[in-house]
Amino acid sequence: MHVSKLHENMRSGKPCKRCVAMTSTLDGLRQLASADGYRHFDVADLHRSATNGCSCCSLLYGLYIHHVEPSDAKLDAPQGTGYWKLRSTNQLGVKESRDRYENLDYHFIRDGKKYSLSSHTLLSVRTSPGDPAEKFFYAAKFRATLRATEFENQIRDQLNACNYSHEKCPKREKAELPTRVIDILPRTPRLYLSRPNDRAEYVTLSYCWGGPQDLTTSTTTLNDRISAIPLSLLPPGLQDAISITRLLGFQYLWVDALCILQDSIEDKAAEIAKMAAIYRNASMTIAAANTSSVKNSFLRDIVLPATIELPFLNPDGSPGTISLGAGDIAPRDLEHLSTRAWTLQESLLSPRVLYFGNRDVTWKCLSEMANITKVNADYDKFNTYEYRRHPPFLDNFLFPDAEMFSKTTTRDTSDRFMERSKGGLTQYGVWTYIMEDYSRRSLSVQADRLPALAGIAGELQKMWQDTYIVGMWRKCFLQHLGWRAYDDRGAKLATDFQSPTWLWITAGFRVHVEPYFKFECARIRDNDVQFAQPDSSFGEILSGKIVLEGEVSTLKDIEERQTSSWEHEHWDIQECVTLDRELGGEENEVNYETRFLLLGCYSQYRSHGVGLILNPFGDGTWRRIGLTYTHEDDLNMMPLMWPRDRYQPQVITVV
Repeated sequence: MHVSKLHENMRSGKPCKRCVAMTSTLDGLRQLASADGYRHFDVADLHRSATNGCSCCSLLYGLYIHHVEPSDAKLDAPQGTGYWKLRSTNQLGVKESRDRYENLDYHFIRDGKKYSLSSHTLLSVRTSPGDPAEKFFYAAKFRATLRATEFENQIRDQLNACNYSHEKCPKREKAELPTRVIDILPRTPRLYLSRPNDRAEYVTLSYCWGGPQDLTTSTTTLNDRISAIPLSLLPPGLQDAISITRLLGFQYLWVDALCILQDSIEDKAAEIAKMAAIYRNASMTIAAANTSSVKNSFLRDIVLPATIELPFLNPDGSPGTISLGAGDIAPRDLEHLSTRAWTLQESLLSPRVLYFGNRDVTWKCLSEMANITKVNADYDKFNTYEYRRHPPFLDNFLFPDAEMFSKTTTRDTSDRFMERSKGGLTQYGVWTYIMEDYSRRSLSVQADRLPALAGIAGELQKMWQDTYIVGMWRKCFLQHLGWRAYDDRGAKLATDFQSPTWLWITAGFRVHVEPYFKFECARIRDNDVQFAQPDSSFGEILSGKIVLEGEVSTLKDIEERQTSSWEHEHWDIQECVTLDRELGGEENEVNYETRFLLLGCYSQYRSHGVGLILNPFGDGTWRRIGLTYTHEDDLNMMPLMWPRDRYQPQVITVV
C-alpha cells in the first residue's frame, strides 16, 4: 500500500471497530492500562483494515513500514509477521488524575519478543479545546475547517489589521487594473476588459495548473468570457479563489489562465512583461500551495499530519474525542507551489500573501508572518516550506520600506548572503539565493525558464542599476559563473546538450554557487546573446556566447607539475572536479584537450579558487563541461592548477 494512501486515510478515513473499542470501551481502556497492553491486529489484518480505509490502522501500518519492514510498502500484501501492542503508562481512562495524559507507548511484537525499534515509541495524545476530554488531556487544535465562520472572521481580521495597523505595509488603495480581470461581483462572474486609467483594488491567484486547463480564455472564447464565466464550469481551485475574494470584499480577481489569451504569443509576451507590476500592485495574493492541480480544492481542512481521531470514554463516563499522532512518520514533502518556477516571483513580488499550506494557513505581509489556523503551531512555527525558504531580507530589497525585515534573519540565512562589514546585503548574496532556489523548480514549458524570472529581474534592475545578462548580472557575473551541478531530491540531470553551456538557467538541474571569491582572476571581454524576441532582454534566448580572458591550464601542464613534486604524487584531479552532465562519451570527459580557466581566488595568496572546465567544440569556441574548485584544505592544489609564475593570459570564447 502506497504511503500517500495511508496518509489520505489518516486525514479522511474512519476508525474500524477494533480501534474504536480500544479507547471507547472500559475493557479496551483496561487493556491499555495493563502491564501487557492492548494487542492490536497482526500485520496481515492490519494491512487489510488499512486498505479498507481505517484511519487508525493506516497510522499503525505506517509505523510498521517505517520502523519494521520498509520493503512491505511496495507490496499488495505484507510479507512480515507480528503485531503492535499499545500501552498507557498512566492508567489511561481508568481513573481520574490531576495529571494530563499525553502519550501512548507502542511496541512491535514478533515471535513473542519486542522488536527493537530505531527511534522513540510514543504516540502523542491530545483533545480539542472544549471537548469533554479536556479535563484529562492536553487540549490543542488538531483540525481547522476552512469553510467555517471562525476561519472567515480570522482572515478578515488579519487583512484589516494589516491595512490599518501596519505602518510598513502599503494601505489598500486603488491601483491600475491589469489588461483583463475577473469581475466576481455579479452572481455569475465575467471577464472585464479594463480601460485606460481604470483603477481599482484586485486580488491575484498563485497556483499550480496541474496540466492542460479545461477552461481558458483565447482569441476565440474572449467574447464568451466577457459575457459570463459560469461557476459550474470552473475547477474547484478557481471556485475557491472566487469565494475567498468575495469573502474579503474585493470585486476583481486576476488568474492567468483566464486573463491572458492562451493562444496568442503576442498577448502572452505582453502580459508576462507586466507580471511584476500585476503582483506588486495587487492588494493581496491568494497562494493555493496545498494542491498540485487547480482541479482540486485548496479550502480543505487543515489537520495534524499522521494524526487520527478516536472516540474516548472519559473516566467520569462521558464521551469525548482524542487524537493519536505519530510525528516520526509525518510527511516532510515540499508544498506543491514551491516546486513551480513561476510561483517564485509571485511570492516575492506580492506585498500580502494568504498562504494555504498543507500544515496551516499563514499570512505574510511586509510587517509580519502569522499562523492563522495554528494547527501545527506546537510542532514547527511556519513549517510551510515557502516561508522558511525566503529570508525576510529579500522583501526588503523588493519593498524598501519594510525596515523590519532588513534587521531580521532566519535559520536559512548564511554568512555568504550577508556582508558582515556593512551589516547589509550584497547583490551577489541576493541573486545567489534566487539562483539556487529557482534552479530546483520545474516548468511545463522549458522555454519559459527565463521569462518566469523576468519579473524579479526587472524589479531588481531598477534598484541595482546593473546590466542583466540572461540570468546573471554584470557586476557579479564572474562570481555566478562559479555554479556547479547539485543533484538533490531526485532531480534528473540534463540528458541532452543545451546552449549556452555557461548559463545556469539552461542547465536542467539544481545548481549550487561556490562561495564568494574576493579576488577575480578573469575578465569579460565581450558577450553576445540572441533573443527569440529581439526587443526583450528578459525573454527566451536562442544562443549566447561570452569571451573571457584569464589564466588557463591543461591536463598535460598539471600532470607535468605533479610528477615533479613528491607532495602531489597521489593527488587525483577528480577530487576537485564536478562535471555538469553525465552524458558519457569522450567529448564530456576531462582529457588532454580540456582547458581549466581560473575565475577567482579566495585570498591574495592564491591558496584556493574556482575555475571553469572547458572542452573544444572544433570551431574555435569552447563549451563548459563542469567546474573545478579547491578549498582551504587543498592548499597544495592551486600551484598545480594555476601556478603564479607561469601566468599567460588567454582569450577563450565559451558558447
